[in-house]
Amino acid sequence: MIIAALMFVFGAWNVQQLAQLPSLYWLLCASIVLVIIFFTQYHPRFSHYFHTPQFLKAFLFSAAAFIFGVCWASGFALWRMSDELPYVWEQKIIKVIGVVASVPEATERGVRFRFDVEQILTKDAIVPQHISLNQYSTRQNYGNKSQPPSNAEEASALLNSFKVDQFKAGERWQLLVRLKRPHGTVNPHGFDFESWALSENIRAMGSIKNNTDNKKLNTFVWHPSYVVEHLRENIKQRIARVLTGKPYIGIIQALVMGDDSQIAVDDWQVFLRTGTSHLMSISGLHITMLAGLAFGCVSFFWRRSPRLMMRLPARKAAVSAGAITGLAYALIAGFSVPSQRTFYMLLVFAIALWSGRQLVISQVLAIALFIVVLLDPWAVNAPGFWLSFGAVAMLAYALGARIGQTHWFRAALQTQWAVTVGMLSLLLVI
Repeated sequence: MIIAALMFVFGAWNVQQLAQLPSLYWLLCASIVLVIIFFTQYHPRFSHYFHTPQFLKAFLFSAAAFIFGVCWASGFALWRMSDELPYVWEQKIIKVIGVVASVPEATERGVRFRFDVEQILTKDAIVPQHISLNQYSTRQNYGNKSQPPSNAEEASALLNSFKVDQFKAGERWQLLVRLKRPHGTVNPHGFDFESWALSENIRAMGSIKNNTDNKKLNTFVWHPSYVVEHLRENIKQRIARVLTGKPYIGIIQALVMGDDSQIAVDDWQVFLRTGTSHLMSISGLHITMLAGLAFGCVSFFWRRSPRLMMRLPARKAAVSAGAITGLAYALIAGFSVPSQRTFYMLLVFAIALWSGRQLVISQVLAIALFIVVLLDPWAVNAPGFWLSFGAVAMLAYALGARIGQTHWFRAALQTQWAVTVGMLSLLLVI
């Protein structure tokens, strides 16, 4: 299981390093090889005709997992890249109908949000389904500003200067837009914007043109993802109302919902110099903390009720509450790679407990690794993917296979030492 998960991830990672995707002919041949390996080695009707040595069988299994990772990531990329904006429709005004698919985010020049295109009203126009739109502000005091706010007061003033409540998550709008394909610079070691946009499924970017044809068609479109974004927006607005004028409003938003766009530059400099910038993005530590709190509370009260104990063991009820709390917080935080990894690990532990199976931490980590890359092959490009899984693996190695109880202070020192030394090489590579 562990080797198969690692080989699958290695195959997906190799696809992300290619300058060109494999051809359909190559993928078809690779799929045929996968089918042959499966039928000759694992299908009960045909496998007894092939007496394969154990070491060769393990090699074929690893090779099949690698090929599956390559085919899966390549097929995923081909499917996503087929939805693109043609060159001839760049910088042209197009009328579309769609839904605001994310919480609008105030930028230095206006408001930015994701938009799911449902209908194209301009004749013969071709527009990707998932795009990113900007509405630029007409205010003069911030209209020409090209730099982010330098302090908390300026950030709050900038946020309030735009009409950020014009667009809300889940609303259906008819808009006139001017789009372009995602473009990035090719500076060595610089940020690869095009790769990031592809991984985020943003297939075109553009701006909204001020016109009387722009109008809201529906107040809310019911869809699970839009419901989550609507709840995130309500939480963000609630924080903004309660903490109006407070210097730490951006930090609270970052810790609660993973939105660090309103943290002032001065605050970022403090976090960078103190080595605490990673705490501003929702990670496994935050989700595990809340899931553990829910686990402890439910377990404490559940075991004190004989009626509840007769219906369901306290441990099963507590682990279910922890998994649900982890999922809720991960969704509120935007379901990033670290939050996905943590939730999947919690879910695997919960399923193992409910089914009565005993899984070691390495197996749980391998299953979570496989699920994350299966759902998002571009996760292997994120440094947080390697850092989060690497940190958990180092902790499991350092603290596992121990007999007896370790003093909490010594355990804390061992944990910090293991993560510091174990992650040093990976940090240097990244």
